[in-house]
Amino acid sequence: MKKLVSILVLVAMMLASVLAIVPAAAEDDPFEYYETRRFMPEDVYQGIKALYEKDGAQTKDWVPSVAPFTPVNTKFQDRFAGTRLRTISLPVNNTGATDSNGNFIFTISTFKRNALTNSSAVNSWKIKINAEKYGLQANKTGIYKFVENIDLTSYNIVVAEDEVLAFQASGDTFIPGYAGGAINYFSSKFPEMMGFGAYTGKKEFETNTWPSTVIFFDITYDVPLSESYAKIKELVDTVKDYEKDDFSAGFDAFKIALDAAVAKLDGSNSNADFTAEYTALDTAVKALVAVTEVNKTTLASAISAAAAYENKAADYTATSYAVFTEVLAAAKAVNNDTAAKQSAVNKAVVALNAAIEDLDRKGNTVALATKVENALKYDKEIYTANSYKPLKDAILDAQDLIAANSESYNDIEAVSKAIDDAIAGLKKKADFTKMNELITKYEGASKEEYTEESVNELINIIGIIKEARKPAKAPNVSEETGAEYLARLEAAIAGLVPYATYGDIDARVAEVEGMDKTKYTADSWKAVEDALKAINTIKSDRYATQPEADALLEDLNEAVAALVAAGSNSGNNTNTDTDTDNSNDGEADATTPAGTDSENKTDKTDEKKEGGCGGIITTTAVVMASVLALGVAFVAKKKD
Repeated sequence: MKKLVSILVLVAMMLASVLAIVPAAAEDDPFEYYETRRFMPEDVYQGIKALYEKDGAQTKDWVPSVAPFTPVNTKFQDRFAGTRLRTISLPVNNTGATDSNGNFIFTISTFKRNALTNSSAVNSWKIKINAEKYGLQANKTGIYKFVENIDLTSYNIVVAEDEVLAFQASGDTFIPGYAGGAINYFSSKFPEMMGFGAYTGKKEFETNTWPSTVIFFDITYDVPLSESYAKIKELVDTVKDYEKDDFSAGFDAFKIALDAAVAKLDGSNSNADFTAEYTALDTAVKALVAVTEVNKTTLASAISAAAAYENKAADYTATSYAVFTEVLAAAKAVNNDTAAKQSAVNKAVVALNAAIEDLDRKGNTVALATKVENALKYDKEIYTANSYKPLKDAILDAQDLIAANSESYNDIEAVSKAIDDAIAGLKKKADFTKMNELITKYEGASKEEYTEESVNELINIIGIIKEARKPAKAPNVSEETGAEYLARLEAAIAGLVPYATYGDIDARVAEVEGMDKTKYTADSWKAVEDALKAINTIKSDRYATQPEADALLEDLNEAVAALVAAGSNSGNNTNTDTDTDNSNDGEADATTPAGTDSENKTDKTDEKKEGGCGGIITTTAVVMASVLALGVAFVAKKKD
């Protein structure tokens, strides 16, 4: 393939701003009304241009290898159907020779959209680029020069609605946006490079292996407009900057009509009928009532207030005071302008008040440096990472201000306050020492020993603590949170409910079962038997808890304590098995704990002290008790 100058078009999804609307002279000219549009957005254009001017190299070596647009898309050609080309910007390969007049030449052609294969061009225009005019040099192999805004208006290149654009150089033809069918079409070799669609980003313009025949370019072109489109567009451009403050009546209706016209312009093609929108907007514009007497009272007051800050540059930072003086000068100019509109006056008031508000007093960093020095004494190791970070950031900000020898009072005060707030927000880290000790001791608590519910509560809080003490999280667990964890852990340990064991209970049961039940009334002994039965029943329950078993033992002890001796007054619930005869009948007193003198024996030493009367009284009492006992027995026998 011969060295050639070929052109690859990059397209973006949006059009650039409209450049102009111009009425043509000839009545039958399809471009009687038209607007000039630009093909590439400015940022894309500048990015591509920069590639060809990179480091001033202007060679083929850094043409990008990754296509910056999505795959082949014939909508590229739709953009130019029915338009007239105005300018073209492109890098030119200087390898070709110039003609006798020093011009480089390439060809722009149009083909019928539906008859590309083996067809001839409908129209062709040879574009001459004057080497001297554009600083080009012939016969410089592999060298490119980026040439901007080559004027095409004299060629009158018009693309019909059913035609597509083509570019030819050195005998080859390129039809951007088509995957095949053109004479000697480039896509047979690099079809992916002919893609046009959504722009995918400048970051892809980095590598350097595309062939030297690929050239990017930009075009401006004229789009024919309907007369109503041209008129509404012109009217909108005239009145779009009107402001409400400049009118005493009619602005709300005007704004509605303007918004409707703009919305239709944004969503319609240039051949749409805008007669209704034009009429509505034109009527609304004519109904506007302009403010005839501009009120400058508020502006004058603002200027008077600003006088207190004039000639005080030494008190404020240079930047804020420069803005103030500039805005004040502009406000005075508006105040002195007899033709100033109310909107300009109102804006001047807002701007001046804002400039006064933004005046930044000068400060010094000496006190700030001392505060930073004190703040650095806080040991970050004892505070949570999250609470220490604001302090660290505030210190760094303060150090930056100090290093820059900042004069901004507001900045210095702000960072000083940030340090104070950060110190106030410091939180000490949690100490896991005691928690770790308790976990080591109790994490082996088994569901064989304790109820499942109580063990689960312990497992839950231990899991929370273990997660919190992981290296990635522990630095942000506060002392307060640690205390909460410890309290929950201790409560869970205290709340462990053990299953019942019966060693002590069995011993007591054996002791009670060895008692002579004939010594007690049937009713009182039945309570004991019921308590014993309850104990035997609970022992068959695998999941009975110790508190439950202990409660039954307490019931047994209470029943024994309430035993009523046989033959006693049934109304007396006091146990009368006192062994007053001091005899050893082989039965322990089940109602009295071991070691207790429950027989109420009379101390012999005390008897001697009481003398004869005491002895007589005692003997008499014994006799009377015996008589009474015999009387009771006699009565009972008589009833039998």
